[in-house]
Amino acid sequence: MAQANTDTLADEEFKQQVEFYSDPLSPSPHQQSGGLSKGASALWIILSLLGLAASAILYYEELQHRANPDELLGCSINSVVNCADAMDAWQGHLLFGVANSVWGMVAFAVMAAVGAFLACGKTLPRVVYYLFSAGLAAGVCMVGWFAYQSIWVLGALCPYCMCVWTTVIFLAGLLWSATLRGGAKVEKPLGKLSRAYVGYWWLVSLLLVAVLFLVILVQFGPTRIFGA
Repeated sequence: MAQANTDTLADEEFKQQVEFYSDPLSPSPHQQSGGLSKGASALWIILSLLGLAASAILYYEELQHRANPDELLGCSINSVVNCADAMDAWQGHLLFGVANSVWGMVAFAVMAAVGAFLACGKTLPRVVYYLFSAGLAAGVCMVGWFAYQSIWVLGALCPYCMCVWTTVIFLAGLLWSATLRGGAKVEKPLGKLSRAYVGYWWLVSLLLVAVLFLVILVQFGPTRIFGA
């Protein structure tokens, strides 16, 4: 009887393992150990470089603005799409009077380096994923704050800032998905909500960005945004 119970338990464990590893949303052993798939690593790098480029261009534009305050900037198209207003406001220099774009360059450079590290097949401790997830959660909150300040306080939009907002939202979605997926185990697989998010994190991120830009469109109107 004891042998029969042991065999039944072993069969049940084997069945759970087969179901777990045959599930396309379950992590591979490499992901469970702190790695990332090549596709996710590549997307991580692309998003980080996009954010880095937007931050660098914005910082260059600010240097140009400081050198020639009366000169029209490339990111200043009309009274609404006007990054000079953000550069001149305190909201554009939150920490120690340093331009936000500088902190953006640092953050995105770190993210790009981590993405490249993972793309080489390396792994990171699970706690690092949690720390990055928390940092990006704070980043998404800051995106909401900056959006509020831009739309309802300053009444001006910076195209490079909006690019950074979009990048942060998608990076957060990607990393949260990877963190959830990598933490799944045979004895504790992904739940329904986690499965839905891991499978459709890109759609959730896209909807958040769409809502943000819809609010902008409603608040300012297409004529003011796209007009000369």
